[in-house]
Amino acid sequence: LMLPYGLGQKVEFEKNFGPKLGELNLNEIAKIDEIDFVEKIHPVYKAIRKVSSDTVLNNKTYPCSLEFSQGTQKMIDSIFDFVSA
Repeated sequence: LMLPYGLGQKVEFEKNFGPKLGELNLNEIAKIDEIDFVEKIHPVYKAIRKVSSDTVLNNKTYPCSLEFSQGTQKMIDSIFDFVSA
């Protein structure tokens, strides 16, 4: 869901249903550059990283998993490195 959000597609959550994506506009997506994309999703990844590393929340149960595969964690770290540079 981060990819559509970062590319400007509307992302909503409907109760008892889940995520719903808005209309896909390829012309608008083609105009988005890498920096705009990263800046849009950076606050979300920052929040995920903060929550997933919070020791108070360790060993708690969540409605969704906050653990990342190694590949996903590397991608998150790359985004932070890119934005921080």
